[in-house]
Amino acid sequence: MTHLALLCHVPARSRSVAADIRSKGWSITQGLVLPGHLAQIDAWRKEVVIPKNFRERLVCPSLEKEVANWVLAHELAHIHLHLESILQGHRTEAMERAAADWALHYLVPASQLRDHPDIRGMASATKSQRWARMARAAEYFQVPTAAVESAMIRYGMAQGHVYLVSDFVYLAA
Repeated sequence: MTHLALLCHVPARSRSVAADIRSKGWSITQGLVLPGHLAQIDAWRKEVVIPKNFRERLVCPSLEKEVANWVLAHELAHIHLHLESILQGHRTEAMERAAADWALHYLVPASQLRDHPDIRGMASATKSQRWARMARAAEYFQVPTAAVESAMIRYGMAQGHVYLVSDFVYLAA
């Protein structure tokens, strides 16, 4: 599949997470965010708040768009899953894990990941080709490469970590 064809088939969800947030009656604003966080929600104001220095908070600023997609999807997950708890002042690690899992399924659907040509060809890839394949899939889904890796592991398509290429085992479907 050509690059242009891939762009024509980018999942609608990853094209505009912001539009999905706004369709729920929420706004996305810039403001103060807790140190160490890339966003937070103000449930009373129905706002997703992004820090003014978002780009500076990133370890890899060149991935700003991909990280923003992930962060916004994570916050959208809280809106869908935990709004009542957040309004009551509750925040737990379990809620964070659930939001991360929801964001993963939202941005990188299992069927689309399995059908991506670079992922389908992963079984025949050499260790040195795996990273490039992961990066192309991440570009397609508009997420950080780590999200594609997590999705592959979550969906039972891989074991281990791609970053540790020798420990990564692709499980052919």
